[in-house]
Amino acid sequence: MEFRIEDFGMCNPQRELEMKDFLSFGISEIISPLLDENEIVMVCEGCGNMLVTDSSKAQGIGGRVSGLAKTSPIPEIIERIGKENILDWENASINQLAGTQFAIDKGHKNIAVTVTNGVDSANLKELEKK
Repeated sequence: MEFRIEDFGMCNPQRELEMKDFLSFGISEIISPLLDENEIVMVCEGCGNMLVTDSSKAQGIGGRVSGLAKTSPIPEIIERIGKENILDWENASINQLAGTQFAIDKGHKNIAVTVTNGVDSANLKELEKK
């Protein structure tokens, strides 16, 4: 954790949000090239669920942190990402199903979602059927 804090400012207002390819096999590396036609529902410390449409942000956020289960708002990160791209910027909540519904409500149709558990996957499959 200390490495992440020192290396790219994890959990700090100055956190780096953009990055070129980091690995060749992680989920952000796999879905980043799809961003020309899709959106990604991801989680970032400091803002919770967010929509990503820029591959360097997908890498900068998802390529460095995995399995984030809880966070709290960091105003500087929220400002840089944009409140309009964040599900619940006041609480920085993490809820992939609600984040996906947020993307749908904004008119997005081709949505990739990162998940950390099977329950979210099953619920997202049900949402997809609607």
